[in-house]
Amino acid sequence: FTPGMRALDIGCGAGHNAAWLADQSLEAVGVDFAEAAIARATAAHGANPRLSYHAVDVSRPGVFVGDFDALIDRGCLHGIEAHLRPGYVENLLAWSHVGSRLLLIMKLKRKTPEEMRAEAMSVLGSSFELLSSDATDFAGPTADMPIQAVAMRIERTG
Repeated sequence: FTPGMRALDIGCGAGHNAAWLADQSLEAVGVDFAEAAIARATAAHGANPRLSYHAVDVSRPGVFVGDFDALIDRGCLHGIEAHLRPGYVENLLAWSHVGSRLLLIMKLKRKTPEEMRAEAMSVLGSSFELLSSDATDFAGPTADMPIQAVAMRIERTG
């Protein structure tokens, strides 16, 4: 991340990641389908002029406009039902440009990291390339214990 980049936090929840990005001098936008989460995020972090939050269903194309250099999905895609995932991908394409980077973190859900990588890349299609991935833990301020996950660094190529 470099200052001035535009970053999108997909499924931002309480807004901590988007707020951290804005604190690093990025123009950060957080989106979540839960209006209550957006209200909490805005109340907690909304004073930063480089930060905004919007209630958006990421599986419904065309409801939000933006062009971002970096997209972060820390737990959204793995919760979207299979029949809604094409809308998510359509939005990723609309919100990014060739060269945009996606950090995608998915819970393993009784799958191996290799199986989750294959699943993610089959969903994303030929417009995205997996650059690298690592097994990691999915944790946060409200987690009782870390959950096994895979972190994937992906680039928009087409």
